[in-house]
Amino acid sequence: MGTLLFAIAVPPRTIAQEKTNLAAHTQAAQPAATDSDPNTLDYTSSWIGNSLPGNGISPDARRAVPIDADSIYATPDGKVFTNTTWDEGGRVVSIFKDGKLISPLNDQGGSPNWSEGGGDSIAADSKYIYKSNTAGGTNGGQGITVLNAADLSNASVSLTGSTTLGNSYAVYGIAISNGKIYVAQQDMNVVDVFNQSTLGLINSIPVPNPVRIAVDSRGGLWVSHQDQTPYPTNVYGNVDSFNADYGLADVDHFDSSGNLIDTILVPDYAEVSALWIDNLGFLLVGDEGPDQNIKVYGNILYKPTLVTTLGVKGGVYAGDDGERGKVGPWRFRGITGIATDAFENLYVSQNGWAMGHGNGHGLEVQSYNIFGQQNWSLDGLEFVSLAAADPKSPTDVFDPYHHFKVDYSQPAGQEATYVADTMNRFLYPDDLRITNILSTAQIQYIDGKKFLLGSTQHGTSLEIYRFEDSRSGPGKEIGIPCVAFDYGAINGGTDFVVQPTDGEFIWRDLNADGLMTLNEFEEPTTEGTYQGSPIPNEHRDGGYFYMDTNGDIWQVNYGTNTPPFEPSIHLRRYFFQGFDSFGAPMYDFNHMAIYSVPGDFPELSTVSGAIFKPEDSKGGTLYVSANGVPQESAFNQVARYDNWDKGSRKAKWIINVPFDPDPNNTWFSTSFDEAGQFIFVDFNTPHYTLIYNAKDGSYVGRFTPSAEIGGLADVGNTDEWQSEHAFKLDSGEIIVLREDDEFGKQIMYKWKPPSELTTFPAPPPPAGFVGKANDEEADLSWTLDPSILTYTVSRSSAVGGPYVPLQSASGLFGVSTVTDTSLSNGTTYYYMLSGLTETGSSQTAPVAVTPAPYGTTYEAENSILAGPQIFVQACSGCSGGAFVAAVVQGTSMTFNNVSVATAGTYAIRIYEVNGNQPSDWGLPTEPTIDINANGGAEIVSPPLPFTNSNWNVPGYVTVNVPLNAGANTIVLSVPGNAPSGDPCIDRIVVPVNPM
Repeated sequence: MGTLLFAIAVPPRTIAQEKTNLAAHTQAAQPAATDSDPNTLDYTSSWIGNSLPGNGISPDARRAVPIDADSIYATPDGKVFTNTTWDEGGRVVSIFKDGKLISPLNDQGGSPNWSEGGGDSIAADSKYIYKSNTAGGTNGGQGITVLNAADLSNASVSLTGSTTLGNSYAVYGIAISNGKIYVAQQDMNVVDVFNQSTLGLINSIPVPNPVRIAVDSRGGLWVSHQDQTPYPTNVYGNVDSFNADYGLADVDHFDSSGNLIDTILVPDYAEVSALWIDNLGFLLVGDEGPDQNIKVYGNILYKPTLVTTLGVKGGVYAGDDGERGKVGPWRFRGITGIATDAFENLYVSQNGWAMGHGNGHGLEVQSYNIFGQQNWSLDGLEFVSLAAADPKSPTDVFDPYHHFKVDYSQPAGQEATYVADTMNRFLYPDDLRITNILSTAQIQYIDGKKFLLGSTQHGTSLEIYRFEDSRSGPGKEIGIPCVAFDYGAINGGTDFVVQPTDGEFIWRDLNADGLMTLNEFEEPTTEGTYQGSPIPNEHRDGGYFYMDTNGDIWQVNYGTNTPPFEPSIHLRRYFFQGFDSFGAPMYDFNHMAIYSVPGDFPELSTVSGAIFKPEDSKGGTLYVSANGVPQESAFNQVARYDNWDKGSRKAKWIINVPFDPDPNNTWFSTSFDEAGQFIFVDFNTPHYTLIYNAKDGSYVGRFTPSAEIGGLADVGNTDEWQSEHAFKLDSGEIIVLREDDEFGKQIMYKWKPPSELTTFPAPPPPAGFVGKANDEEADLSWTLDPSILTYTVSRSSAVGGPYVPLQSASGLFGVSTVTDTSLSNGTTYYYMLSGLTETGSSQTAPVAVTPAPYGTTYEAENSILAGPQIFVQACSGCSGGAFVAAVVQGTSMTFNNVSVATAGTYAIRIYEVNGNQPSDWGLPTEPTIDINANGGAEIVSPPLPFTNSNWNVPGYVTVNVPLNAGANTIVLSVPGNAPSGDPCIDRIVVPVNPM
């Protein structure tokens, strides 16, 4: 007892001491430039947000602290085992000792540590690890998997004899004591007891809703319980379990036979989240309620008594307005696990919330000695997350949940100190950081007031947080929800606990309580017009939010809610309307501008992202990413528009950004940012950051993650709408932060631009570019060059431009022909072909093509349709704007009054849209279709070609069909016994003369 009491007697540390450095173990990063790669600049790779960089040499590569731990277990020798329902890198089980990650990662090749997922509980002995698999795990799962403790491989043994364990999705507690293994199954209302040597079942003890368990020296069982209060439902009747509690305030004590002895009612609105009995017989109770501490009970075999507490009462939220939110020793933040070793070292896992809620809020695993001193602390704080610097104080860096202090002069990995959380779930339970997971952060000032912006992974929602510097407020570090934008509910799914159900909205906190009520939402009665048509009040589709220094909100929004979305993208701009009396910025749908393609962007075919810098030119400079490749979230252009608010709509420059679908050399851009007059473009693959000069769009160079942070092979892909932020320091150095979700960190590049930049020559123009006229089409071809990453075809109605990239012909790899469809016969079109390398692009001289009719067109949608599924569907790339879909077995299309002047055999073209490969149909070749004229013999067409994966580009086959002079009846059909896919017919075209 004396050791625990002594630990609490240590004087509390000051806030200055209560900080966590994120590089307990680091390797100095070296400049990544190499003589063999002239495109790589002189810069330094580093990281923040994780105590480990994700590096190493196989088999110990990819070392990083996991993003969550739903439970921990310590063995007497001080090894700490963690388990989590989800880790983005697949390392659901980790082992620590003396502040070091010692487990082999073993997250590939079918390891149970990856393939069977994780869970909410874990225990271990010298031979085995017993980990739960729960429904919320990596792949979902049941029961317990037994791993070899030495290497995390499958032990090929299991706990046997239980009738319930194999079916349990809720193994929330595991304990080992006195040669027995205890397993709590909440959904089965039982605790099973197994022999530790034989792994066979000894007993099954009925316990209602068991969660955490601990076992005393007499074999007595201590059990916490799940709160069975029904979860609230939203307006659709769906369950909102965001704020559900896994722990009640009571802990039941059963004897070894399962008889209830007594119950401890843990005080102060406790929510029990962890249980442990140490070597001295004390019961440690983790409280993730308002106290955020550990309650210690003595005399537990006779009359359990609360003897002391461990940790500052209130945890991270304790103290005055300057301290609330600050992290540090004994300031707990959502306890998920407690354990001790033979030397009474205490281990505590915390994830910002508690069991079952932690992903996105960040993991801390801490150790304390018997004197109350912190032995070590390890953090894994970043999950689908991108941080941003405070523009007025760049040493303050924020992700949506955490505040870091950064000293950029320190060695790699030692720059950042985790100082605070910015969320308080007790004060603001409607916070989008609780009801959802926020990914992208931005700090912006409006008239000197500081705001934190957080948006979801795909940019469908945005919440704005204000900060209050007052003793009566929640604390200077805590962001108070005050404004939100959302695209609206769809299919019963909502982003907020409270929100309207009939469309998009803006929320503003009208009474400054940070909570949402229905009277605080604004919805548009009309959303303006797009391309001359009213936009109704409905759910929207889009994905991008950005606040400029004027306080205006920029939002990417689709012009239509039906596929294909990409050609219809436009930008919205919500103008800042001042502050309300509580300091929240005001926005509404009546003060909104819509900038559409092509009206405001005549050189572009889409707009997918926007950054507005009012200070970069008179009237402000708008940077946009553009032309999104069909069926991809990538973009392949960045454009700069100066003097935007003065009405200028001509791009100063357009950068052709590499996009390459080559599976052996994939280039896939995800987002961009601007800082210090440079453009930074992030690539999901190959994990590059390309840099361009913002003054003229010229190529500058490339950042590549160095080996010290994992290298190209061992950093994660980026998977959020904004995956990279850049900012310039007063020293002239530029800092770039990049998401590395797989290894729970932010990559940080530090670069001082040289006084003179290297000039890179553009590649030669593509060779052999020619065009051939066809019916409503232009057939274009060129000579392939292996040095070119991709080709893009652009079109204009005038030889002098502007030339706009074709959606169907952008980012072409290994392709030397393309057909531009849905053209007007007799109209001349002008085409340019650009070839792209990493360092630049070049384009050909214009090629003119004037489509001419092949013959008489008969639209499929005007034919007589027969069959159970056949129907007409819109198709923007088709003649007449539609095709006939679901042409399957037993369907037919009849074209009457097909007239020719002369009898004979005619080479009829059948135009179709086919977005599937033969394997998609389960066929060796593409499907065919039958054609007959005037009841004659069936003629089987050649295989209908694959045209484009977006089902929007027609192709054709030619079939020789005998016709009579005058009117004919032509039938296209698929026999009931024929192999068939699901082609879509656009039209048939009958030439004027027979063959």
